[in-house]
Amino acid sequence: MYIMKNFYPYWKVIISFTLCPAVAGYFLGTYIMITSLVFHEGYESLDNVLDMILIIVFVPFLISLGAFAIFCVPAFIAAAIYATFRLRKSWYSFAFILIIGGLAAHFWLPVIWSLDYISWELTYIFNMYSVLGSVSSLFVAYFALPNKTAVPPARLL
Repeated sequence: MYIMKNFYPYWKVIISFTLCPAVAGYFLGTYIMITSLVFHEGYESLDNVLDMILIIVFVPFLISLGAFAIFCVPAFIAAAIYATFRLRKSWYSFAFILIIGGLAAHFWLPVIWSLDYISWELTYIFNMYSVLGSVSSLFVAYFALPNKTAVPPARLL
């Protein structure tokens, strides 16, 4: 019997954390949809139930696609770092992911928008994307990282 001692789910970790901006975009899209429908009384203009269903389903979906398109590069770089370090479920791995996820989202904004539009002082958009990157990375880490005491699968020779 042969036991793989170095088993680590690289592809699961890389794919999960690369899709992390879509998770953040879905959270942001749901928040935008709820605030626009409830607090701005946008639901009064929707007479058709089909319109309401389309808004509830497609607004978060479209925002998550946009977030993935914009932030997939730093998410992939962060995912490669996590897989290289072979992070497992522990408090220091979660803290590391929380910091790196927020910093990746924070420092990607001046890259996609040139310095003509964004100055380097702290603005609310930097803080919002940093918090979204941190929280979504932590959420994905809870589901994507393997357990610390995981027993690798055994193969018969």
